[in-house]
Amino acid sequence: MDYILDVPSFEHIMLIKNAVMLWQNHSNIYINWHLPTAKEKWSTFEQEVCQQVDVMIIPHHFKHLLQTFVKLIGRQIRDFLVYLLTHIFVFKHVEMPLVKRIIPSIQWTIHGRLDTTETARILAWKLDLPITLRFDIACVFCMTDAIENLWTRYNDILMHDLVEYEPLETESNLKRIMFNFWLNYSFKIDPRRISYNSKYNMFFKAMEYGNQSQLEYFWSIMREDEKKRIQTKLVDSWEIFSLLIEKSIEDQEVNAGNGCSFPISILCFILSQMNKQQVDVLLSSDFGIDVCLCLLFDFLYVDFFTSFLNRVTSYSGFISYSYSYEAAQVFNLIKLTWHDSLKLCKVKKCLIDLLIKVPSLIKRFNYSNDLKKSIPVIFTGPCDLPDLLNIEFLLNNKYVTEIDRHIFLLGMSQEVFDGSHLNWDFLEAMINKCITNEYMVLFKKSSFFNAYKTCAAINLSVESNWPMVDRFLNFCFPKNGAIVKFKKCLAFDYFSRYPNRESFFIERFFSWCHLALSSEVQRHLVDRTEELPALQVMDFCLQENLAMIELLFKNMSVKTRRRILSKSFFEIVARKCYDVNWDFIQHVARTYISTEDEMKIFKEDCGCVAYRFCTEWPLLGEFVNFCFSKQQNPRMCIKDVMKFQLGVQVI
Repeated sequence: MDYILDVPSFEHIMLIKNAVMLWQNHSNIYINWHLPTAKEKWSTFEQEVCQQVDVMIIPHHFKHLLQTFVKLIGRQIRDFLVYLLTHIFVFKHVEMPLVKRIIPSIQWTIHGRLDTTETARILAWKLDLPITLRFDIACVFCMTDAIENLWTRYNDILMHDLVEYEPLETESNLKRIMFNFWLNYSFKIDPRRISYNSKYNMFFKAMEYGNQSQLEYFWSIMREDEKKRIQTKLVDSWEIFSLLIEKSIEDQEVNAGNGCSFPISILCFILSQMNKQQVDVLLSSDFGIDVCLCLLFDFLYVDFFTSFLNRVTSYSGFISYSYSYEAAQVFNLIKLTWHDSLKLCKVKKCLIDLLIKVPSLIKRFNYSNDLKKSIPVIFTGPCDLPDLLNIEFLLNNKYVTEIDRHIFLLGMSQEVFDGSHLNWDFLEAMINKCITNEYMVLFKKSSFFNAYKTCAAINLSVESNWPMVDRFLNFCFPKNGAIVKFKKCLAFDYFSRYPNRESFFIERFFSWCHLALSSEVQRHLVDRTEELPALQVMDFCLQENLAMIELLFKNMSVKTRRRILSKSFFEIVARKCYDVNWDFIQHVARTYISTEDEMKIFKEDCGCVAYRFCTEWPLLGEFVNFCFSKQQNPRMCIKDVMKFQLGVQVI
């Protein structure tokens, strides 16, 4: 097992101990739900225990870690109770006093994994539990000493219960299977009397039902030659083992970290019984990456199998298999596990190792948009000053080309730049260090092209974020005049989402955006009095209904028409109405905005949303020509972006 799991840290052990203690002292656990809604019901208990962490007097950074462990421990408790409910209890509901007696008896490994075997042993001998329940647990989990003792002392009671017992239609057959098995030996267990075929069948039956204790028992009573036959079958013929892997991934993909943990525990036990040569055969097979996925899904083991992952990534079979769809699964997993694991365990290091050691995954980024989008999620965690070496180590790896560095760093700036996770000063330092002069112009144009998406993701309600936005814009915009126009676009986006703000904030925000409080732009952004006619014009523009627009604009002044048409265009952009016909809007504007002064203001209004409009819609050329004159820098910048967009598709 040394080559699979590392020894946990003292900090990890103490966090596990405290998380277990919090659950053991939680008084509100009451299992009386039907199985289909078990996970939803359990979330209430989980929240209550996490709230206890909030009031604890411990360092702040430990609270997040402890809450994560509370969730992981709680989900294992839930899985175990659900397992008992499914395979052992003969009644639909479990009373609270019974549950409160079971939970304190649950045993845990040093890694924070529920120890099914030791827990079952304690429950089978627990005097305050009903005799029949203790016997059921002993039979199902193969506690042979308890089986013999209970059968000898309470034969009459147990025989009556066994004869009268009729499983419900929805109930598992596991208890009946185990009753019949032990009944064949008159509940007097002598391993020498159990044939190899029986041990073989019960071993794989344990895999089918996810019963690790049963699996460990039948493994323990096998002779060495019998174990080798089982190992050979597992290595050479993966039908049963592959079903275990598929079930584990299927359970976990529904909600990362929330699936049943028993298949993964069995997987780890089987791996621990293999020698290095057998593990090597497994890892070099097509199942190598699936084994990794199973272990990655199990957050508590992630911190301890880094050496195992290193072995996986060294095999050619894994590298060739990573070209398949499963490569995308790796990155979907990254997204799912980000909040619960990257800040807690060593997933970050494992995934960076994966990228470095499997160049085929890196190469796929040049051809797959989905995988390109996953890149920034990997590096959100390392993107702070203490992890500078991790990023630099990855980007300077021999498998990472210049264009790869470009994609990595650009992805970090445009996909995860949310004002809280990303340190722009750090990122800019990495850009200057890792992007050569030859690619820097291209990189800045890339950043410019995605500037709107980047800045729109930042919480502009927090004034402390404004200087960071300024530094980013100064990096990617060629001239200050373009920044002023761009900030008008940001103002449009902000007030389209948050129209009702106090006047003091509006004054400061407009000052930062270089907008005069008396300007027409402010009126369009803040004033809602003409919202209804603007929405009507928006609908008519989308329908290309010129007759209704003419009827609505009849008897209106040119200035009023211009205001309404500008506001309707703002709404079209805000609602992402991609099927709009810009030629029709331009025709309406030229028809009903008849004065030169009002047309100039309308073009300026449209220019406020030019950056958002051009990065999201393919109407670039004519729209830019309408909004900006040849002498205006924003027009030339957006033209450059258009050219670069075509260039990206060629790369």
